[in-house]
Amino acid sequence: MRARFEFRRPLRVVASGIAFLVLACGGGGDSSAEADNPEAAASTGSTCSAATRSLAAGASLSGRAGEYSLTMVTQGAGAASVQGELTLLDQSPEMRVFQGSDGGAIPGVVSPLYGTTNIQVVEVGALRIGSLLSGDPSAPGVLVIESRTAQGPSILVRLGADANRRDMSLFDGGFTVLELSEISGAGFKGTWISGAQGSRTEGHFCAERVSD
Repeated sequence: MRARFEFRRPLRVVASGIAFLVLACGGGGDSSAEADNPEAAASTGSTCSAATRSLAAGASLSGRAGEYSLTMVTQGAGAASVQGELTLLDQSPEMRVFQGSDGGAIPGVVSPLYGTTNIQVVEVGALRIGSLLSGDPSAPGVLVIESRTAQGPSILVRLGADANRRDMSLFDGGFTVLELSEISGAGFKGTWISGAQGSRTEGHFCAERVSD
């Protein structure tokens, strides 16, 4: 996966030649692990394979709230991986939309889900932009952002409560974002990228739905 970054307002992450809107990013990141995150574990092997397809034209995570097992894998030889739990919840109608600078809703951009995860992103070199365990809908640990581009749908899962706050002005900073490439009945997968101030780490991820 090759990526180029343009730090703008709003920030656009340009990955694999397609621009994806990331509405806000937080500070430089916290390299410490969550104190209440005992179950997430890192390893040097993983059964999570990279995605091989692209999103269908009408792809969306809307209606896919639930519990998932999330695995993040680094890129390259000797890849490391980390696994944790991911919980996705349905957004309330008022939190589905994003407000632009004029106070109106940004067209074509919605957030159908939010949630939490206990995955230790620092174990694979990614930045933790605030708590990943925040269940506050206005600053959740996990936020799903969907938009439509000329090249097709964009579905991002942005990690970190500081990056996902709705009550602060947009500014450039660190980010950790999952970019979906495939959705199936069993879950979804794609690539992830994390960075700040010129540094970057990346890899692929898998989110498998946990049976009730």
